Amino acid sequence: MKNIAIIGSGSWGVALGMHLARLGNNVKIWSFEKEEADLINNEKKCKFLPNITIPDKVTIIGNNAFSVCRNAKTLIIGKSVKSIGDYAFNS
Repeated sequence: MKNIAIIGSGSWGVALGMHLARLGNNVKIWSFEKEEADLINNEKKCKFLPNITIPDKVTIIGNNAFSVCRNAKTLIIGKSVKSIGDYAFNS
């Protein structure tokens, strides 16, 4: 099991996160919009994929999301990402 972070809570980021979670990984998804983060965390839904239920292993993280990921070798950024939060990679 790996800890994986995905930047972007659009349909691509959520679908990728769901796939990785089903493979047994812990997945954190960064979302620019608080409403999207709340929808995923509280209702396990994605506004772009209304007919799916997001696994419990998928969560949203916000600003300063990767500040402690000093050993990260790869980041996957969804095409829906328009902006990255303040100090997202600040260590």
